[in-house]
Amino acid sequence: HHITGVPVPASHYALYFWGHGWNWHPGYVMRDDTDNDTLDMDEVKAALPSIGFIDMVGYDGCNMASIQVQMLWHGYATAVTHSQEYVGGEGVQYDLVLAQLAANPSMTADQVAIATSQTATSDKTWSAVAVDSRFSALLTAVNDWSVALNNGLGANRKKYDRAFGATQSFWQAPMDKDLYDMAYEINRNVTDTNIKAKSQAVMNAVQAVVLHERHVNAYANAHGITIYHISKASEKDSNYTYYRTLDFALQTGWDEFLDAYAR
Repeated sequence: HHITGVPVPASHYALYFWGHGWNWHPGYVMRDDTDNDTLDMDEVKAALPSIGFIDMVGYDGCNMASIQVQMLWHGYATAVTHSQEYVGGEGVQYDLVLAQLAANPSMTADQVAIATSQTATSDKTWSAVAVDSRFSALLTAVNDWSVALNNGLGANRKKYDRAFGATQSFWQAPMDKDLYDMAYEINRNVTDTNIKAKSQAVMNAVQAVVLHERHVNAYANAHGITIYHISKASEKDSNYTYYRTLDFALQTGWDEFLDAYAR
């Protein structure tokens, strides 16, 4: 149904980013090998209003499965699919995703995200996460948890140290920690009933938005979403400064907690 060569707009859109990545860190994401230009998060954010709604966003690049990246697409997409760790040369097997779409053109955004995640079988981690209205509950849970952690810092610092030390992190990215596992470890290490309850709420909220997740045995405690974490003042570098400008930092108390904790 073309009118003088002008294509009719599609009802649904999937957008894949293919290239280098390191979730929100400036100077890494989708780096162009010809001139080293990168597509930093603030640049993508500036373009979102003119792009319009994208049903499913895929990141075929390393370390993109973070709550910070998911927050970028909250309200602009239904689901995002990505990896918590490195993505190898194969990454997403587009032929397998397209074959499923051809067989079932009415696939939902969730289904395309899950299918994409399932095809990246050569990578160590992969997940699909809902970022539409379902994601709001996760943001609320993380914010409430951050406030509780901050309020309990004086009494629980050593317990936090133990919990964060035990939390699943990812190869060559110690500041990327699994969000569910972090909440689990906090819940396990503290006795404060409010902090325990807020930690459990985060775990529940993560499970509610993760549509599909798989990992190799070496990442037994990966659950599909990483969160930025630092533990000492010397880690308050240029990345930390940039992080505090992100929507996730501006709209939750996580950066305030990190600021107080990393001293």
